[in-house]
Amino acid sequence: MCRESFVKWMEVEKRTVNLGSLFFCCTSNCGYFKWSDVSPIQKSVRYEGGSSGVSLATSVDNSVQTEDLWCIVKMFVRISEEEDVEIFLNVTIGKGKDIVEENGKRKGPTEDD
Repeated sequence: MCRESFVKWMEVEKRTVNLGSLFFCCTSNCGYFKWSDVSPIQKSVRYEGGSSGVSLATSVDNSVQTEDLWCIVKMFVRISEEEDVEIFLNVTIGKGKDIVEENGKRKGPTEDD
């Protein structure tokens, strides 16, 4: 996998024998592909404490990142409705090294760091 982009966790939507299967792929054209061996509906999302992350490179266009985040949210909504499960999503959005918590206080390095 290249280090110029980020990995997306996706689901096969084309009507083939792999319909509904999950996989990882790189958002650039490096050709990275790996089937996911864990299905989100095989484990309890609420109680297992599992997580899925996306690490974004600084060279990726913000509009692409926003679109990908929206696709992830829509996937969780669809899974929640189809499987009648509750899915809790915690998103942290940071710029540089600063992270802002929900209450508006800074979390992360200060100017003195």
